[in-house]
Amino acid sequence: TDDIGNVFNFNESEPGEYIWEPDSIFQNLGSVGNSFSLTILYSGKEIIAQSKMNRTSIIDSVNFVRGQFPEGSYYAEFWSNEKEGVGDSYWIKSYKNGVKQVRSQDIITCIDAGASSEGAIIDGIPFIPPIRRAVTRFERDEISDEFKSPFEYGDSLYVEIHSIPFEAFDFLNKVSIQIDRQGGFGELFAVSLANSPTNLTVENNSNFPVVGFFCVLWFCVVFILWS
Repeated sequence: TDDIGNVFNFNESEPGEYIWEPDSIFQNLGSVGNSFSLTILYSGKEIIAQSKMNRTSIIDSVNFVRGQFPEGSYYAEFWSNEKEGVGDSYWIKSYKNGVKQVRSQDIITCIDAGASSEGAIIDGIPFIPPIRRAVTRFERDEISDEFKSPFEYGDSLYVEIHSIPFEAFDFLNKVSIQIDRQGGFGELFAVSLANSPTNLTVENNSNFPVVGFFCVLWFCVVFILWS
């Protein structure tokens, strides 16, 4: 439900997947600034959470650029001028040749134009290079074990930039830390394995285990094909 009383029912299309579709009454879930409450009835319990739809930045373009490592390679970057006003949090997603990039390294988040935490102000400018170039995925050749060009002629890249609440930014960072486990001796000094904090709560039953995060996203997309 939103903050003016509209109700959006997500129906189970297949086991574990719930979908809401636009109709003649609601063409979309809402507008920037709307707040939302999630209610889940499960096994006789009521699970609730809140989120807000924040503004996002508009992607101007995505382009391929010749790189120096490895020699003759190409990498990609997106261009977007982050809006003025501190405190905006973003989650950038990318799809190479239609395949969503889902490694822990592909969880690209930032505050404003590139800060990795609260307090550092990088605001109202183009996203800094480590963020805008993070959509480039470096991989090794299976035979030579040497790094290969991230992009080749004919590849496509699809980029989304989502606005997220700061709590979701914090959740995703903690998820990335929990996923990216190096193993071995380094685990002695690593963050202990644990469920990432959630904004989901269970009414009148604090001991009922719930994981995950409820977040309403507003996003801009751009697609480029190297041809």
